[in-house]
Amino acid sequence: MKAPYSKRINAVRVVAFLIAVAAPLAAAQNPLPNERSPQRSSDCLPRATRAKPSCDPKQVVVRLPEHEIDASVEFAPLKGVQCAATIEVAYTQRDSTVGVEGTIAHNTCAASSGDYKVVVSVRGENRELQTLEFFESWQRQDEQPVKFSATYPIGENVDVVRVRTVQLRCTCADAPKAE
Repeated sequence: MKAPYSKRINAVRVVAFLIAVAAPLAAAQNPLPNERSPQRSSDCLPRATRAKPSCDPKQVVVRLPEHEIDASVEFAPLKGVQCAATIEVAYTQRDSTVGVEGTIAHNTCAASSGDYKVVVSVRGENRELQTLEFFESWQRQDEQPVKFSATYPIGENVDVVRVRTVQLRCTCADAPKAE
C-alpha cells in the first residue's frame, strides 16, 4: 500500500509535466524581445494605415503538435458522507446549573452520528460576562430525531445570558437517501 502523500506527489508531477509542455508553446507564440529581435525605427508606425504599410517585423508562429495525456488519480474512499443536521435547544437556569433540552434532526440519511458544542454565556455578580463550553456527541440508528437533555454546572451567583450550540457535525453511517 502506498503512503497517502504519494498520490499528492504524483499529481504534482502531472501538473509539473503539463507546465513543462505548455511553457515552450507559450514562448513560441509570444517570444520575448532580446538583442537579436529586430528593432523598429522611430519613424515606423506600429500599425499599417491606408497610405503606408506597417514596418513591424514579421512575426512567425510555430505550432507544435498537440499531445493528449491520459492520467488517472485514485483517491481513498470517503469515511462517511456529511449530512446537514439542525439542532433546536431550550434551557432553564436552576440555581448553579442550567438544564438544556434539545432535538437534532436531518433528512439526509437514517443511521448517523456526530458531535456539537454547547456554549453557555453567564454574567457574574461583578457584571462580567463568562463563556462556558461543553462538548457532546450523538448517534441515531433510524430516521427519528434525536432528543437530548443535559444539566451543566455554571457556578454560584451567576445569571444565564444565553445558551447556544455551535460546530454541529453530522456523518452518515450508510449511503444518503436519493432525493
